[in-house]
Amino acid sequence: MALEALDLVVVFILMLAAPSVIWFFRVRRLMIQRQRMVVEALESVFKPRDKNYTLLGYLVGFKADYLLEGDMSRAWILYTTPPHHVFFYLPVILAARERERLSITLKPRGHVAYTAHALLDGDRWARRTYVVDYGPGALAHCGRRGEYIVCGSPSGVERIMELARALQARGATLARATLDHVRNVVHVQVLIEGASPYHVAEEVLRFARRVAV
Repeated sequence: MALEALDLVVVFILMLAAPSVIWFFRVRRLMIQRQRMVVEALESVFKPRDKNYTLLGYLVGFKADYLLEGDMSRAWILYTTPPHHVFFYLPVILAARERERLSITLKPRGHVAYTAHALLDGDRWARRTYVVDYGPGALAHCGRRGEYIVCGSPSGVERIMELARALQARGATLARATLDHVRNVVHVQVLIEGASPYHVAEEVLRFARRVAV
């Protein structure tokens, strides 16, 4: 009986092997095209005078460091996407609700006028990165604004809510936004699945310009 069960498992794996290979090559092509689109969009919007990229793994994302001209001096980019090309990992992606995510941190040449934060309730990555940045007690005095956990300056929070609405109109979802007057940075995480990375980057840059003086 044990051998029969093992035989069935082997047959099942062999039956899935061919579709998984076909899936890999088809989805890989789409993921390469998507990442190329993201890079082209970012460079088109931010126009870096110097740039450095680091791949995070095979087709799962990259980090970028841009030196900028104009009213922003620097941009740090983190792009991550679930490994959709791995056929057998798809149930994990669905169970963990992993999403394509673009994180942009901008450093203005002026000064960020507010300190405020907003996190999409239920987004574990947004919460985790916020706690790493500001400590485990950082959420203790936060309130709520719709589906967001919010902290800090009411004026800054209102600016962030404007960004959330602008991104929603572009087909994207704001996962986290931080305005940090002390560190003088603007940090935004966006779930961009199905959205134009060009329009997302445009909205983030426009937002950073509005909150810097």
